[in-house]
Amino acid sequence: MTTVQTGVVDSPRTIPWEILFSLMYAIGILFCFFRFVSQLIFLWRIRKKSQLEAICGIPVYRLRDDAPPFSFFHLIFIHIQKHTDAELNQILLHEQTHAKQVHSADILLIELLCIFFWWNPLVWLMKREMAMNLEYLADQGVLTHGVNSREYQYHLLRLTFQETAIVVVGYAVK
Repeated sequence: MTTVQTGVVDSPRTIPWEILFSLMYAIGILFCFFRFVSQLIFLWRIRKKSQLEAICGIPVYRLRDDAPPFSFFHLIFIHIQKHTDAELNQILLHEQTHAKQVHSADILLIELLCIFFWWNPLVWLMKREMAMNLEYLADQGVLTHGVNSREYQYHLLRLTFQETAIVVVGYAVK
């Protein structure tokens, strides 16, 4: 006598790796994108809360909260009461160098790269190194205007101990 088996053959379950990795990649992009947009919104809110005034003929947004100076394209943000006149002059030279050399465009470009290549540690390393290079260029711009290098170094040390500003404009923070 012969028995016939009827039923469904169990196939081994396979993990859909392509779907899993695609989903992880998309979640990473969404997280980084929302982080980027929230930083831009935060910057916009700071601009709305700050008062525009001229210092040495340069339009500057006066920060109400104690924060380190920073710039975003042609917008310069400074907590004026915290700095001496000499420091304000150095800060303005530094931030104007960032604005004239359009360092914000470089920062936005690397932020976009970080959004799409969030999984690559080399992109994050490149972001850090580029920020340091942009700071070096702005510091060079200050020193070419005849600022005493030792006095400027002490000024930078004082700024170093302050909290960092917005990440998108983090290149302006020492």
